[in-house]
Amino acid sequence: MERRVDLFGASGVINKVLGFIQSLPGFYLAALAAVATFNNPDMDRLMPGTPPTARILYNGKLITVELTRRRMLCIMFAYLTVLSFVLTMSSIAAMTFAEDIKAAIQENSPLLIRWIKAAFTSIYFGALFQMLTITMWGLFYLGERMHTPDR
Repeated sequence: MERRVDLFGASGVINKVLGFIQSLPGFYLAALAAVATFNNPDMDRLMPGTPPTARILYNGKLITVELTRRRMLCIMFAYLTVLSFVLTMSSIAAMTFAEDIKAAIQENSPLLIRWIKAAFTSIYFGALFQMLTITMWGLFYLGERMHTPDR
């Protein structure tokens, strides 16, 4: 007996995930504000060892800068905020339009529906797991590493 997983329905996986991720932008913005205003001089020193770098556009030129903890965490939480917005909007769009898209394509190419569903699912859950992994790393930094002095 084949059991199908409901992805897009009212009680589907994406709806359940949406209930979780729609609250994350507020958390990420609060974390971004906390990091940006945290009063600790260690936050503005370059990261120990070989610091990570970022390429930024400055005065019309692309330059490479070494990152401080504050800058790295600000970039990370800004990225997580955008990713959570994108996942929230993708969830809403998928639940809203999935049946219409399926009906429109099903007549002409049933195989195309499987490919579209597989591609969307792979990208969606890849982004979701990336967001969760980076969130765990960010929580480690907020809870532990940010308060540990460099030696």
